[in-house]
Amino acid sequence: MPLFVAAKDSRVNITRDGRIRIEQVNDDDRGIYECTATNEYVVNGHTEAHQVMLTRTLRVK
Repeated sequence: MPLFVAAKDSRVNITRDGRIRIEQVNDDDRGIYECTATNEYVVNGHTEAHQVMLTRTLRVK
């Protein structure tokens, strides 16, 4: 699963509240963006992993 890490001078950044911010958006930014949250916890001595995935298509006008 890809992990996005924005470069310091990138037009694409992840805000503190988890939003994706794209500056000077253009046609090349068109596509499907996915956010995946993962959480692990222990139940009866076993680690349980849960994953939530949100998908949104970005349309550039």
